Formats: sequence, structure tokens, C-alpha cells
Amino acid sequence: YNNQVDWVRRIGDKVDQELAFNVGPQQITFALGDEFRLEGTFIQTYGRGEWRYQITDKVRLITGVDVFTAPVDLNYVGPQPTAQEGGGSQQGSLAGQEQVFAEVDSTVFRPGIYFETDLRLGSFTQMILGLRLDYFSDISSFSVDPRLTTIFTVAKDMRVKLGVGLFSQPPEFQESDVSIGNPNLDPIRAVHIGLGWEYDAVPGFRFGVEGFYKYLWDRAITTPNGEAPFYVTGGIGRIYGAEFSVNIRPATGRHYFGYLSYTLSRSERKDGPLEPWRLFDFDQTHILTAAFVYNFPRNWEIGGTFRLVSGNPTTPVIGSVYDALNDVYIPIDGRVNSIRNPLFNMLDIRIQKKWVFEGWKLAVFLDVRNAYNYQSQEGIIYNFDYSQQTPLLGLPIIPSLGIRGEL
Repeated sequence: YNNQVDWVRRIGDKVDQELAFNVGPQQITFALGDEFRLEGTFIQTYGRGEWRYQITDKVRLITGVDVFTAPVDLNYVGPQPTAQEGGGSQQGSLAGQEQVFAEVDSTVFRPGIYFETDLRLGSFTQMILGLRLDYFSDISSFSVDPRLTTIFTVAKDMRVKLGVGLFSQPPEFQESDVSIGNPNLDPIRAVHIGLGWEYDAVPGFRFGVEGFYKYLWDRAITTPNGEAPFYVTGGIGRIYGAEFSVNIRPATGRHYFGYLSYTLSRSERKDGPLEPWRLFDFDQTHILTAAFVYNFPRNWEIGGTFRLVSGNPTTPVIGSVYDALNDVYIPIDGRVNSIRNPLFNMLDIRIQKKWVFEGWKLAVFLDVRNAYNYQSQEGIIYNFDYSQQTPLLGLPIIPSLGIRGEL
């Protein structure tokens, strides 16, 4: 479970402060005979503070700090973990695989600090300069990421946006752990480039088009034949596409708003200089999202979100071989991520009633996830010798009732 506290206030006439704190303990216990065991306790804590200073009408300075900490107490017995991304069926027997043992008792510490300057240069240009510095204790590494966004008001109702920036993140925990991974990995780096156009066709209706390109490098990849140190830096990736959107936000006095977007994209990775480009596990060619909310009298609200998304890529099993020593069938994978699950679609609905009191608010809401109870295929399950298969379906309709208070 997670607990979060937010505090927003104004300091003087020109400074806004926002503080947030989140803590979420987790416990994992899983075993499969004597060949696989995972027991762990994680206490993830995240804190953030941000201050926005309006120096003049045309200059605003934003600075902030965020800190992520996670004490980890983990015991693992099983086969050497391999890359989860693009790993194929991974449904072979545990029997016959060499076991590794890992006992982890450490604390992951990832502080970051960022600066951002919002400048208005005349009446036609807005420039946002940013800089972020991070430290990742699990790999003892720093990163420095500059960013720049420029917005040109080419007409009263039209804007052009151009942005470029560097972004960094640490490898996955099992990739950098000293006992089952490589603590000398580098942070994963990426450069993001975006070019967008916005047009306010009529009051309350905004149309937008944005193209994007991301290039990733220093991704962690597995070593040949699983040799120590098990993971090395060397993978690259690329993600590119375009998004088309419509925002519906009528003038004050109207009681509805909505959003419609369609994204066409492709995400690929390469796991070494001699390897071919292949799809990421979560590549989604088509993403259609439509959301609409209507506010009724007496603080009643009803809204819904519909999503239609390409199914995730998956690796087919094209056969199997019989392991007589362990009396199991071992799958033979086809080309990685060469087929897809069918289109995913889902409708979520929310009904909410709010009460406004002096100094605080109270809301009761009903969320209905997958309102028309369509269970999309999210994978494939095979029988014991991989000669037959059946679809793995997603979650059915899930209603939930909640209450929220705001001070």
C-alpha cells in the first residue's frame, strides 16, 4: 500500500511552494519447490519539494529537489536472472539450470536537483531552460541533463513548439546488483527531440500535432552465454512517431470538457553491434484515447475514458524438444517479438459526488474499470509440450468505491 501527503502554499507575493511525501512498503514471498525462492521487503520512500519564484512578469525561476530511497532486504535462490525485455517465452523448466544465491541488505539512494527558467522574450517567444542533476547510489554514478523548450506564437491563435533534452535513469535492480548483476553499469541515457503545432480553431477547441524522436544508449544487455558479470553496457534504442490531439475546454460557464488523441509510433532496440533491430516488448503502433467529463448541478460529475491500443509484441513458440533427464519439454522460440496480441480496448467510467465545506472538501466516487467487461488478450499460454495454445485474458469488469478528502 502507498501513503501520500501533499502540501501546497504561497510564500509571500511571488513564491509558490509544493511539498510531497510518499511511502509504500512492499513484501514479496514466492517459492517453487526447492529450485526457486524469492523473499524480500522493500520500503520505497519518495519526497519532493518545488519552489516557483515569479521574478518579473516575464521571468519565472523554478527549483526543486527530489529524493528516492528504498531499503532492500532480499533473499533469492534460482537461475541466473536474464534480460526480461525480449526474453521470449522464458517458460523452460527450472530443472537442470545452475542455481545462484543472492542475499541483499542495502539501501538504494537516488537524490536529484533541478532548475528551470521560464523566460518570455517579447510577445512572440517563450523559452524554458532546464537542468537536472541526479545521483544513483546503486551504480555510484552521476548524471547531468540539460533541456530546452521554445514556444513561438506565430499568430494569436497558433503556436509552434520545439524541444530537445537529455534524460537519464539507472538500470534495473537485478541488472546492477553485485551478486547477480554488474554494479559498474552506466546510467541509461536518452535524447528527446519534439516538434509541435497548436491551433485554437474556435474558442474552447485546440488542435495539436506533435512529432517526436528519442535515441537511447548505454542500455544494459546480457553477456554471451550468461558469463560474469552477466550484464554490460552497450544496447541502443530508438522511438519515433507523431501524436494528433483535440482538446475541448469551453469558456467559463460550460460544464464539460474532453480530450481526443491518436498516436502513431514505433519503438526498437538493438542489443549489440552485430544484432538486428527489433521491437521493444511494449511497442504500440496505434494508441487512440478519448476522454469526456460532464459536471452536473450540486457537484455531481460523470466521466469516461476509452482506449484502443495495438496489442503488445510477443515471441511465438515454434516447437519444443524433450528433456528426458528432467522429463520436461523445452520450448523453441521463434523470432523475438515477431507477432502481436490482438487490439486492446477498454472503457472506464467514474461517477463522483463532491461536498464543499469551509476549508475542506469531501468526495465519494465510483470507478468502473472495463465497464463493458471485454477481456482483451494479453498473452499466450501453452500446454505441457507446447503443441497447443490458449489466450491469456486480461481483467474483467472491476467496480470500486472510494472516498477522498482535500484540505
